[in-house]
Amino acid sequence: MTAAQRKHRTYPVLLPKEAGLARRQTRRHKPHPVARGLALLVLLGAPLLGHVWLESQAAQAGYRLRALRQEVAQLERERHALRSREASLRAPDRLERLAARLGLRPPSPEQLAAAVIPSELTTPPAVAPAHTWWQRIAQVLRDAAASAAEPERP
Repeated sequence: MTAAQRKHRTYPVLLPKEAGLARRQTRRHKPHPVARGLALLVLLGAPLLGHVWLESQAAQAGYRLRALRQEVAQLERERHALRSREASLRAPDRLERLAARLGLRPPSPEQLAAAVIPSELTTPPAVAPAHTWWQRIAQVLRDAAASAAEPERP
């Protein structure tokens, strides 16, 4: 086959039925480099800013915690000093010196009196056994029936 005799091949092509239905090929728009840079900045910057903010909050909480611990330690020292002061003020020898300075003295034998306490006042009263709830209800019902059975007295 010579070049002059070359056969032409045809390939089937599907054409739209109407020219208006044919889809126009649209060109894909590339984003502007500034917009791409801003999007990248937001995507990388927002988590970094969040991390920095969280770290600063943690540092502030740590400073506050340290200040509170120092305040608690100061209050503990003050409490200890006040307890020591209270103990020194309640010391018996100090109270004796203060009483002597005010003119107080121990009572004379004529000023002392003995009190006799009856034995029934010194022993605790016997406690009745605790009733269960149904025993209490039965007692209340018995008391109500007994009071209803009694005739009224004028």
